[in-house]
Amino acid sequence: MSAASASSGFIQKTPHLKNQFDWDHSLQRIIQYRLPQHVSASISPELHRFGDYVLSEEILECILDAESHPPTFDRYDAFGAEINKLRTSEGWKKLKAVAATEGIIAIAYERKYGVFSRIVQFAKYYIYAPSSALFTCPLAMTDGCARVLSMHAARPDIVQHLTTRDPSQFWTSGQWMTERSGGSDVSGTETFATKSTESGSGSNTYLIDGFKWFSSATDSQVTLLLARENAEQKLSCFLGHVKDGGANIIRLKNKLGTKPLPTAELELRNLKSELIGLPERGVSVISSMLAITRIHNSVNAVAFLRRSLEIAKEFSIIRKVFGKPLQLIPAHIHTLADLEVRHHAMMQLTFYCVGLLGKSECGEISDEEKFLLRCLPSLVKAYTAKRSLAGISECMEAIGGVGYLENEPELNIARLERDAQVLTIWEGTTNVLCDDFVHVLKSSDNALKIFSQFLENALERSRRSQTLSQHTTLAAQAYETWARYIQQAELNELIARGRAIGFFFADIIASALLLEDAARDEDPRAVEIAKRYVMRLQGSDPLSKFSPSSAEQYDANDIFSNDQLVVFGRLHTTPLKTKL
Repeated sequence: MSAASASSGFIQKTPHLKNQFDWDHSLQRIIQYRLPQHVSASISPELHRFGDYVLSEEILECILDAESHPPTFDRYDAFGAEINKLRTSEGWKKLKAVAATEGIIAIAYERKYGVFSRIVQFAKYYIYAPSSALFTCPLAMTDGCARVLSMHAARPDIVQHLTTRDPSQFWTSGQWMTERSGGSDVSGTETFATKSTESGSGSNTYLIDGFKWFSSATDSQVTLLLARENAEQKLSCFLGHVKDGGANIIRLKNKLGTKPLPTAELELRNLKSELIGLPERGVSVISSMLAITRIHNSVNAVAFLRRSLEIAKEFSIIRKVFGKPLQLIPAHIHTLADLEVRHHAMMQLTFYCVGLLGKSECGEISDEEKFLLRCLPSLVKAYTAKRSLAGISECMEAIGGVGYLENEPELNIARLERDAQVLTIWEGTTNVLCDDFVHVLKSSDNALKIFSQFLENALERSRRSQTLSQHTTLAAQAYETWARYIQQAELNELIARGRAIGFFFADIIASALLLEDAARDEDPRAVEIAKRYVMRLQGSDPLSKFSPSSAEQYDANDIFSNDQLVVFGRLHTTPLKTKL
């Protein structure tokens, strides 16, 4: 062996990702579970095409350009005249055009698939998100704005701009509520609206003045925002016409991640706006978009974890340690198997909420499901954001030092981690959302009854399965223990422990959904994933058999085979010599 040089010696083969639809077992299960066969058959070719496109040289170059050329802002020209000029990269603009052309927002509003349109939309959005350079942020707010206008204002012209597939006509929307006094608590809002006296202005036209501390999607054409007419009045919701001027950038925010996304401090001066909904009902009006934006947040979280996992899995196939590929190292594969199980659980939670949203928008939702749509998206957003961020960090570690590098766009887990961090903050921080969940829980007389009925329905099929019946009982027992505690504890105690209470409940719901999915066809991989996740409810070692009192020896090869099944969809056949 001769000495290595910069260009000779061992050079690690570069991993490459496979089609992001075909090789995503969790997405495949969601589509089989949540969509009728004719819808699934209709959209699968399109998702297959898109699964290749998001890894194409064209898209990867857009990501690289957007990351390499973050937004810039010039307040003045060379002669001192104020120009307030924001510049974004060509890659960012191209990714916006891709979002429009691919119908990432349009699918939901075209309603081609009826009540299933939201699931179809978010399946495609999920594939797009890790390759979007966080263009999904303005898409979330655009989606929310389109929904608010559809519900509270007769402005089909603007909704058309927000939902078109024509890139030349496609608008995005901001959601500018955060001020220096707070984001979740908007009571201190210092933004004021004055009825316009301009000739030709309608009775619903206002001019808005104020200061917004965080305004993501600063390059949007319109925005929703909160303001009051005077200090004594409550907040109203307004649609601001940013394209007409009146929103002056003070400075761009220097952020940990989401670098291509323009986020700014804005001074509003005579921003032309119109009242949306009833006066002084702004919080209520804008809250109708919160379920949507929080679901967007959750889909981003699970999508980023999926991409990170795929990178780690492909690396494990080609990287050797002590003469063995990482995929044959039991501890390494067990770590990836645990992440795979968690990802499947989060996908079930997220797309259950997506399904509820679709039912609501098509008027096919029951009163009980309306309650679930009120309380679950906020909890699931908090849960998926925290759990996915931790999982992405594990994937970064799983590929060693190269995972910590700012890599090429296809394999850049560092970028995904930086961008995922904001998901714990956007649309409500973890404690704020868990506090909201506890208050909804205690303020509703029917909450536990609705949750119990949901669980009973979800577990009905798995109760009849010989393979899954014991784990079904375990999930039901975990819920009963949780419900008893909720009934007995005082509100202050529940608030103090809101995160633990909410997250344990999310684990219960995820377990029920995984069991229901696995019971459909008793697919070995789905069954193994469901069983492992249910065992988490007891705090048990996921490697143990169902009965913790069993004294038998466990075969390490069986354990490793099941890990291989979970991660790669195959059984490992090389026997291991270790007994546990």
